[in-house]
Amino acid sequence: VVTTLIQNESSGGSFVPYNASPLTSILKAGLGGNSKTALIACVTQAVDSISESVSTLRFAMQASHVKNKVEKKEAKDKAAAEGQKIADKGNALSLTDGQATVDLPTGPMEVFGRWTGTGEKVVVALTGLKAEPSVLQGLCDALAARGCEVLVPRLPGMAEKELETDMKALIALFDWLGLSNPVLYGYDWGAIRACKFKMLHPKRVKYVVLENRAANMDPQQCKEAMRRGDMTIYGGVFTWFFDGWPSSKDPPLGTNMKGWKYKADFLWPCHNGSGKPDPKHTGSVAKFGAMYVKAAKGKLVDCWGMSEDDIAGQIASHCK
Repeated sequence: VVTTLIQNESSGGSFVPYNASPLTSILKAGLGGNSKTALIACVTQAVDSISESVSTLRFAMQASHVKNKVEKKEAKDKAAAEGQKIADKGNALSLTDGQATVDLPTGPMEVFGRWTGTGEKVVVALTGLKAEPSVLQGLCDALAARGCEVLVPRLPGMAEKELETDMKALIALFDWLGLSNPVLYGYDWGAIRACKFKMLHPKRVKYVVLENRAANMDPQQCKEAMRRGDMTIYGGVFTWFFDGWPSSKDPPLGTNMKGWKYKADFLWPCHNGSGKPDPKHTGSVAKFGAMYVKAAKGKLVDCWGMSEDDIAGQIASHCK
């Protein structure tokens, strides 16, 4: 095992035969793993044990060249400690009939959802612009059924230009509650809010789930939208990614998304532009979705026909 670990350092190999011996299987974390390891080599001057002493010293010399990888564990432990400090400063929240008002430095904020304050799986859900939090009641119930704590804040911004105001209010809510690492979900303009918040406070959000809910239209809605010249099905508010309507099939991110380097699930309804499913993702709507997802380094999830429970499952999968 020790020889293989040393060889892998130079060759780039990854397989290590830990299971070849019960001893090395037990010591897996200490030999090339994520533990800090102290090696004590016991030898003797006795002549009748010289071969064992030499063998032990040879093993110790070889083992001293093995590099353990404890950085990730240390970073994880540090993040956990920082998260606990944030949580310790938080306040208790009690919802009455699923809602409450929190007095924040930025002003009073209404919050809705399903909240006990005792769960470890936390989701903060952000609505579209001017939308009532109650539109996410079904999603809240579905998430709660999966063991998640869910909050839907009514952010103060009533226009896209008030995005910075929303960010100040949202971080104030996170601080007041002591939220250190929840999953952040947002649909339509709420998705833009989620992206912006992740860029401003990357360590305060575990994962981001975005949804283009406005484009999830049936055939009649699609027909009416096309008659009005409504381009929502092709991106709508998500053109914010490119500071405006994309100028090519493979556009770079605009200044709005400068600094974005995070993973995200992007729920995009793949239909053929007339409200009918496009499971092969060959239509123009799916291609536009793929363009946004690629630019945002996300994972495309076809949400056409998804129920609130399906979407809740997608979000909850990142709460573990």
